[in-house]
Formats: sequence, structure tokens, C-alpha cells
Amino acid sequence: MTDKKIEIFKPNQIIRGNPLNLSLEGKKMMNAIIYAVSKYDFKKRQIKTEMRFFRKAMNLEKDNSYVDIISGALKSLATPIVIKNYKDENGNFYKRKSLAFLDNDFNIGKNTKDANSNKWQLDFKVNQTFFNLIKNAYNGNYTCLEWKKISNKFSSKYSISIYEYLKSFHSDHKYLKVELQTLNETLGTNNLPLSKACIILDRCIKEILLKSDINYLKYEKVKKKKQIIFYFIPKENIEKSRNKKQVQKQIQSLTKKIST
Repeated sequence: MTDKKIEIFKPNQIIRGNPLNLSLEGKKMMNAIIYAVSKYDFKKRQIKTEMRFFRKAMNLEKDNSYVDIISGALKSLATPIVIKNYKDENGNFYKRKSLAFLDNDFNIGKNTKDANSNKWQLDFKVNQTFFNLIKNAYNGNYTCLEWKKISNKFSSKYSISIYEYLKSFHSDHKYLKVELQTLNETLGTNNLPLSKACIILDRCIKEILLKSDINYLKYEKVKKKKQIIFYFIPKENIEKSRNKKQVQKQIQSLTKKIST
């Protein structure tokens, strides 16, 4: 794995769900697992590999505590998270569904086949539902993420959650209205009021603008409606565009009246 542009197609059902207590390391490892599953083998949920693959994927080459970090990430991924707007293989639709990304019978240890080996091994299984989501992400309901270069840089689990959520709308929207409840779900926070959620949000935006491919990001609070409006371009540019469209419509309307 080189430092070239490495992307994943991450299902929006996961990105726009509720991470609950998923750790920062768990979020980063999830992206590495999605990459491994989609790149190497769509047929097997069971992943057996040397830990060095995930050490490199999560940019932990210089961290001597990588075994503990990856172990903690696996434990985090074995706890339930909520996915949204999920349709299973039988066509059953779930607005919300809670389950763990990994089955809880993962193993970490040295290579037992070679007594002289000091290479750490991982053995875990991706949950069937998540495996199906990853496998079918190419059908269209996904966000393309340059995860290794960007997502791995974030030092806050809140930043990576907000970044990926906004990125899932970024290419198709100039602005985005988000309810406070949705913001809390995305952050994995427990019903924070708007003022406290914005304190976290301010730190996230600062890190996102510094470390990601989102070059412009501001927001405003709508206190009465308990909403946040994110702007991906300056608000004044959006208003100018609206005014221009209104003028064009008026001209078209007048032109039709004159022609008739």
C-alpha cells in the first residue's frame, strides 16, 4: 500500500447512521477493512492477515503501541452502531437498524504456525449485513473517500464523523440543513443542546479545513428550529445565484407573454 490516492466507496447507510461509542481508531479501522474487503475479496467475510497491513493502513508505522491501538479498534467495531435507510438482500427496508460491524469472536496473536515468528496476526469476521453493504456500494448509494490520506489525519472521532457526513452531500449541495437530532446522531453525542453541540462543531470545522479536501465550510445556527445550516460555498454567492435565477424566470415569463 503506497501513499498514492487510495479511495473507498463507503456506504451512506453507515456514514449517515449513528456511531454511538465507536472510537476514533474504530472509525479508521473500519475504513481500512472496507478497503481490504472491496479490493481483495468480495466472497469472504473472514479476514485473516498479518497486523502489519492494518498498521500501515492506519498510518501507525511510527507508533510502538500499534498492537493495543488495533486491538482497541477491533473491540470498538464489535459494539453496535446504527445504520440508516438500509434494505437487506430480501428487499426488506429498515429506517434504522442496530448491529456491530464485526462479529465478537475476533482473535489477535502471534503466528502460532511458526515458533520463530514475531509477526502479529488478526483473525476476524465482518458482519453479514455490513459485508453486503460494502459489496453492493458500487450500485450507487456511497461516498467516495480518500480515507488513508485524509480520514486518518483526524485526531478527533467527532471530526472524522462530521467530515464523512458532510462529504456524503458535498458534491451535490451548496448548503445543507441538518436537524439537531441528526447532528447528535452523527457525532455520537447524547442529546446535546445546540449551543454545546456547536462547541464541538467549531473544533471539528477547524480541523476539517486544515486537514481535508473541503476548502470552504461555515455554518449558521437556526435556534428556533434547532437546526444547523452548513455552507459549502459563501452564503452571499448562493443568494446571488438565487436572485439570478429569479430574474431569468421573470424574463422567460415576460418573453412568453409577449410572444403570445
